[in-house]
Formats: sequence, structure tokens, C-alpha cells
Amino acid sequence: MVPGTRWTARLVRAARSFSEHDGTAYAAAITYFTVLSVVPVAMVACAAAGVVLAGDHELAREVHALILAQLPPAWHERAAGLVDDVVDARAAFGLAGLATGLYSGIG
Repeated sequence: MVPGTRWTARLVRAARSFSEHDGTAYAAAITYFTVLSVVPVAMVACAAAGVVLAGDHELAREVHALILAQLPPAWHERAAGLVDDVVDARAAFGLAGLATGLYSGIG
């Protein structure tokens, strides 16, 4: 027996089985529902952070400083209004996150 033929035969059988059992459709469905479950949670979390930071300006400045400390200096100008943007858009984040979560939960 030629070395490696056993593994190639297994790979061919696995690919054929994946194709016969609609593996790509299942992979697409898993990806779709994963995105529709993680993104709404992240949006609602941003909305909650915006509500908290809107009431405490000192905490907002600390969070802004922590974010800038994690970014390279070239990105500081881009991230300058990040915390303010989250605070300003907290209602939109929350509503969009809840709507998307409800949509993915119902379907």
C-alpha cells in the first residue's frame, strides 16, 4: 500500500459525506444564527454601557483613557469620540440589538 493513501481515502470520504449531507447549508445556518445571537448581545451591552457612562462623566473619561491606552498612537485620533458616540447612540444600539435579538429568537 502506498503511504498516505489511507488518509487521502478518508479525506475523500469525509468530503463526499459532507457534500451528501448538505454540510455547507448547516455551516451557513450555524454562522447565520451565531452572528444573530452574538451581535445583538454586544449591541445591548454597548447600550447599557452608554447608559452608565452618560450618568458618570468621570467614569466615561476613565474608560476613554483605558481604550486609548490599548490602541496604537496612530489610532488615537480615530478613537477620540468613541465613548461619546456610544453614549449618544445608546438608545439606537439598544433598540437595534433588541429588535435583532427578537428576530433571531423568533425565527
